[in-house]
Amino acid sequence: MRSLDIDQLKTFLAIAATGGFGRAAEQVHKTQAAVSVQMKRLEEMVGCRLIDRQARHSTLTPEGVRLRAYAARIIELNDEALTALQAPEVAGVIRIGIPLYMQQFFPKLFALFASTHPSVEVEIESLPSKEMLDATRDGSLDLALVTHRSVGQVGEIVRREPLHWVAAHGRDTHLQDVVPLAVYHASSALRSAATDALERVGIPYRIAYSSPSTDAILAAISSGLAIGVLPRCAITSELGALSPAHGFPELPECDISLVVSEGANGPLARALGGHLHECLSSYQIHLDPPEPIQSG
Repeated sequence: MRSLDIDQLKTFLAIAATGGFGRAAEQVHKTQAAVSVQMKRLEEMVGCRLIDRQARHSTLTPEGVRLRAYAARIIELNDEALTALQAPEVAGVIRIGIPLYMQQFFPKLFALFASTHPSVEVEIESLPSKEMLDATRDGSLDLALVTHRSVGQVGEIVRREPLHWVAAHGRDTHLQDVVPLAVYHASSALRSAATDALERVGIPYRIAYSSPSTDAILAAISSGLAIGVLPRCAITSELGALSPAHGFPELPECDISLVVSEGANGPLARALGGHLHECLSSYQIHLDPPEPIQSG
């Protein structure tokens, strides 16, 4: 019996997550031509079309949707086996900072790490990106995942998350003459992305709620008091996506970088840093796009 190729599956998951061959090529560090060849070979292997190729956006066929779940499980088991057999035993405490908007990733990220590194204790902090960057510089954090645009060009980009305008289902908050926004603190790149986009197209807005807490922002949006801009990984099922069809402009993507403190414990930092890089950049953790808000 023939076997599926792990590298092809990783590329396939990147296309599924980014919606395009070009952006997937950046994520898996290949040329777009190489990505196309890989997908042609994968489709030949399984004997069916997996991807509908369009000019600006590629979507999965029904067969592709079925394969996506299998691909994520295959890659996860492959990586877990290699880590368990090849990685030297490490023990101790490692301190990491993670944005609160990534909370949907927490369980899977750290459950996988715990299964392969049972003697490591992970201490997690959630702070604004600039504070986490400062904490890696003064040594109070060993590693941090930070919003790239909030702290400048630092660290290594490990994931690119789509940003969405979001609102509560069944509410008309987005139809108000002056759009109320629920946003992060003033230094947040996500706040700037929202206000810059609205100003660019001339949509009036006001800051209705401002908080460093993702839970507070989600509460304001889900109750219909405001709309917001969030990366896909922060969006709960109570919220839906607004698009250009609703009159809202396109948004940039959100780059997430991994920063490692100079004084971090070498083996521990390499172990956790490598795990985070592999899980996030290879799109093992996949989240479907939010449901659109119904017009009218």
